Amino acid sequence: QTDAPINPGNSGGALVNMYSQVIGIPSIKLAGTSYDNVGYAIPSDTVIKVADSLIKHGYVVGRGRLGITYTEINSVMGKITGSPTGLKISKISDDSDLYGKGINVNDIITHINDVEITSSDVALDIIESTAPGVPLNFTVYHEKTKQSSSVYASLLPDQGNSSYKIQFTDESTGN
Repeated sequence: QTDAPINPGNSGGALVNMYSQVIGIPSIKLAGTSYDNVGYAIPSDTVIKVADSLIKHGYVVGRGRLGITYTEINSVMGKITGSPTGLKISKISDDSDLYGKGINVNDIITHINDVEITSSDVALDIIESTAPGVPLNFTVYHEKTKQSSSVYASLLPDQGNSSYKIQFTDESTGN
């Protein structure tokens, strides 16, 4: 977190300390009427690991994905709909380890490794700290039966799915 102003056009630049050392890359700011100059930066050690992995492999090695599309059910939405908090599944990819394990669209992931999913941030923290292939325990509330069950599933390697491709050539060799 930083109190350095982040304005349109200067995110992505260097955030430096008083010794002119790069400590992060500004990425987002909070905007509101009751506060000013509250911004967040990606730590420089994270930037270096991500950049090195992108250069070497074309994607970030060790990053996993679950293979679902979901809607967050927070406590307010849960009270309105009578549903538990968690991730309400709207689609399961064919390559997801959850596919074919009795999980259906509209079911809600309520816990991952016994941690209650009160927001998508909680789930993303668990997913981001878990390597692909490592099994996680998911507690799922089934909308049709109003019952919960537990299932183990592993994350898929996330190698990015951008349709944007750039090709570099070495002008000296033509390759």
